[in-house]
Amino acid sequence: VWRMGDFSLRSVNLDVCEGLRSVKFECDRLDVLQISMCVNLDKFTFTGSSLTVLNLSMLPMEELKLSAPSLEALNLNGCFRLNDSGVEYTCPALESLDICGTEINPKHFRRGRGDGAKKIDILIGGSALDW
Repeated sequence: VWRMGDFSLRSVNLDVCEGLRSVKFECDRLDVLQISMCVNLDKFTFTGSSLTVLNLSMLPMEELKLSAPSLEALNLNGCFRLNDSGVEYTCPALESLDICGTEINPKHFRRGRGDGAKKIDILIGGSALDW
């Protein structure tokens, strides 16, 4: 668990960290987080209020839990093991979502018509490399 409450980091990049298996972030000041191509990462959890951009592309994860009320852009491209049953999220500001190469049904992220929320632009299709 990384708790980053008092740090002033605004952006973190953990690309190609082979040792990562399960990640849990708790951080209210982080704006941008990039974790991609970590070939052993299977679980990711994030809780924080200021994150706006999250790139989790090309990860073999099976479990994703997000509580990020300011998150606007989420990239899950190439997370080929991720499906609807492995995703829990609370991201009311989400505007852009890439789920190419996942097993996620786009309906999992759609908002109801009567809630006054903006539409989410969802990129779907394609297939991921099975590494």
